[in-house]
Amino acid sequence: MSPGPKGHVVVEEAPPSPRGDDDPSPQVVALSARTPKALSRMIRDLAARLAEEDDAFADLAFTLQTGREGYEERLAFVAASRGEALATLSALADERAAAVAVFRGRTRRGGAGAVLDGAEAVAHSLDDPALDDLARAWVEGLPVNWRGLHRGKTRRRVALPPYPLDPISHWLPAGRVPLIPVETKERVVTRAVPVVEDEDETLLLRPLWLDKPVSAEGVSPSSRLVLLCGLPAALAEGLQRALGDAPSRVIGAQSADPGDDFMDVATAVMTLLRDLLLGPEKLRPGLVQLVAPKTPCAALTAGLSGLAGTLAQETVSPVFQSIAIDPAVDAVVRARFLDEDSRCPKDRLIRHDGGHRQVRRLAELPSGPALSRPWRDGGCYVISGGLGGWGGCSPMTSPPMPGIRRWF
Repeated sequence: MSPGPKGHVVVEEAPPSPRGDDDPSPQVVALSARTPKALSRMIRDLAARLAEEDDAFADLAFTLQTGREGYEERLAFVAASRGEALATLSALADERAAAVAVFRGRTRRGGAGAVLDGAEAVAHSLDDPALDDLARAWVEGLPVNWRGLHRGKTRRRVALPPYPLDPISHWLPAGRVPLIPVETKERVVTRAVPVVEDEDETLLLRPLWLDKPVSAEGVSPSSRLVLLCGLPAALAEGLQRALGDAPSRVIGAQSADPGDDFMDVATAVMTLLRDLLLGPEKLRPGLVQLVAPKTPCAALTAGLSGLAGTLAQETVSPVFQSIAIDPAVDAVVRARFLDEDSRCPKDRLIRHDGGHRQVRRLAELPSGPALSRPWRDGGCYVISGGLGGWGGCSPMTSPPMPGIRRWF
């Protein structure tokens, strides 16, 4: 699973809806997909579905028209009955000529133009070109009010085959290939990393803190919010006073367990941001700084860095920074550090250590026989990711259990 906030709900299957009207009128069968390959797969799947189930044909057409998003690759035709629709789909799946007019093409989603009202085609028979014109217009990208075709009639949505996802391989190719440039979203990494030459080699990276002074050309965001997380009360109050007019909130952490601390702080941060972004005033600061002490709460700091990275993937605005501060430094100096960090929004993971401003980057571990294959048969490993290194600070892995190797 990918990192990020998630919610899971288990619900009971809904009771079946009553069958729609047995409407003998012709229907427009409309299919769309992202790629031609996926559209061809949908044709085969729908043909198999029609051969096995006996839902009302009008219900099936209604579900295809209104129950799915219209993608770029489109196909549509008019069928007088379920049997004719099955025969047409079977012919298309076998790459044979169909007995009815079939419209197929690629369009942009959200095409411009007036919305065509399907109600204008309701009174026409299959011999009249009105339905064909509607199918052709939809394939060409014109928006269609499909519900107009079914106005005044009882329809229900029926179960259809799921969308066929195109399989995509993410394995590195075998054999010698050219170097691949590796860049972050901020485009600060310009080195190249060689692709592994065979399946037994492993590329390993480690976090590295590099000194980086504040850019003199940096510009502060129009607004920012400073969240002081897990700081002792006196330290947080002093830093709030030193921040002056900069909006700030204190989010305390009192548990002796680092896991509980992180969960409490993360929950409070997410609740606060939800209330700000979705509340009646809908406040949206340009920058949110998550500030935590560098020591002794290393686990909390590592967890907040993962939270900041996740939030950055979930929303374009605001920008998030995770900043570890030295509790021994004077509050006025710490506030100045945070002001300077705000002028460098591309620096997402920052720590202040002994007067040095550092940012985190990833560095490749040197290759060699010792690292060509770090795993061994029958070995026991703790592999942690998605939390910015918090797993390396958790009680389960620090100190490590005997016989367990750690890779983060």
